[in-house]
Amino acid sequence: MNDKIYQNRKAKTPKAQVIDSELERLHNEEGHVSPTNVLGSASDPDSPLHNYFEWDNEVAGHKYRLQQAREMIERSHFILQIVEGLKKPPINVTVRRYLPLGDKSSRFKIRNEVLSDEEARAAVVDGHITRLESWVSATVDIEELHPLRKHIQAGLKKYTS
Repeated sequence: MNDKIYQNRKAKTPKAQVIDSELERLHNEEGHVSPTNVLGSASDPDSPLHNYFEWDNEVAGHKYRLQQAREMIERSHFILQIVEGLKKPPINVTVRRYLPLGDKSSRFKIRNEVLSDEEARAAVVDGHITRLESWVSATVDIEELHPLRKHIQAGLKKYTS
């Protein structure tokens, strides 16, 4: 087993530095961070995080409802039946009904329409590749996932080469 040393990374922006520092302070004080304790701290106008939140309840309420609507869209599913010949039973897989168009517009279309459009399909594939690469990085220190991570990395290498 390898020794692991965790170090703070250099924040990419001043905002990220403020957020990282405040999250670390909260973690040190309370033994954990959660949305509740971060929001509680940020509600103080003197908090370094205060200005990173929307405090106008009308605006924040609208943004929250948009997020709820997005979650509804993302949680709507189909059962995709995959038939691989007459001798094998069909396989049923639950898949998202709507997929994002990939144009940063927050618009979604029915899955088969997106996957039938070459450009939209490429955006979906790129998004999945990005998430797989992120997962590989996020699990680098979890030994139990090493075999799976190696297979995913090999597959990514073949696909992206």
